[in-house]
Amino acid sequence: MRDELYIKEALFSASKKISMDSEVAKNTLLTALSSANMSTNVAFTPVIGAAVLARPKFNGTNIAATTAAGVTVLAVGAINPTINRIDYLNDITNKPVELVVELSTNSGVEEVYAQNESGVKYYGYLNNGDYVINIIDNGTYKVEVVSDVGVKNSKQITISNIDKYGPTISTYSFDGSLLEITYTDEMSNIDINSAYGLVNGSKVSPISIDKSSNTVVYELNEASINVFVYDELGNESNYFIEKK
Repeated sequence: MRDELYIKEALFSASKKISMDSEVAKNTLLTALSSANMSTNVAFTPVIGAAVLARPKFNGTNIAATTAAGVTVLAVGAINPTINRIDYLNDITNKPVELVVELSTNSGVEEVYAQNESGVKYYGYLNNGDYVINIIDNGTYKVEVVSDVGVKNSKQITISNIDKYGPTISTYSFDGSLLEITYTDEMSNIDINSAYGLVNGSKVSPISIDKSSNTVVYELNEASINVFVYDELGNESNYFIEKK
């Protein structure tokens, strides 16, 4: 609605200056449409003896105005939305990152999407006046709006706060029946108290836990063990370790 009123005002103001000279009329109209951020094709139809000024009429992307000089002007233009800004949270998460895309206008929008470097597109949906896109993987994305006449506008963003993986084992060693494991996690904090093992299907707990180094020790009298641990986001890791 705001764009429509602006275009009407620009055309109405410009029409007051148009004379019977068709070149003057054309140039004045193009100036008005340019100020309204519209690309146009313009056709002029003389109206013999006309002296009535009609306000511009808006119909989709077609605008018609009759000037005081008796010239009917038809302008066929396109509203081309652009991206004002993209908002999203930077907190580490194991859930999709929600992009909130604000456009200059929601008129004339064909589609809004984020495209990764492999060409995969994640399409947005309209919610409370903005477009929302859910991103499930880290990477660089081109966020793009396409108008209903195919004009594109884009911005590039990088997502790096999605953590979908549990802690990894940095080192482990045996000392007789004792198995010592040290974990690391590049993105999230480790919930080292969640560590446990499975031996022949039975759950076993570490005999010691060092939170400062994320190290646990198991007493293992069997040939192998499955060890589990979570990070604070709830991502689990599972490793199978055999005695050598």
